[in-house]
Amino acid sequence: MMTDTHRLKETLHDGLSELQRLRDEIRLELHLAGMEARERWWTLEPKILDAEQRFAREVNEVSRAALERLIGQVRTLRDTMREPPSKR
Repeated sequence: MMTDTHRLKETLHDGLSELQRLRDEIRLELHLAGMEARERWWTLEPKILDAEQRFAREVNEVSRAALERLIGQVRTLRDTMREPPSKR
């Protein structure tokens, strides 16, 4: 039987894995991105590093919610970078 804490740890682990995958995707595409996207990345990247360290220690609902918000921000940046320049 899985406890709530164990489920939350799994959720945070999965979220961190997704965040790392998104980070790697963005790093590969960053050389093609415009200055605005690069500046957004420079703002988000330290938050990702902080999340990797902090959420490995903290297991609670606040951590989960903060991680989900950060993943959303990183996904938005990735999606924006993939749009044709005419749509940006």
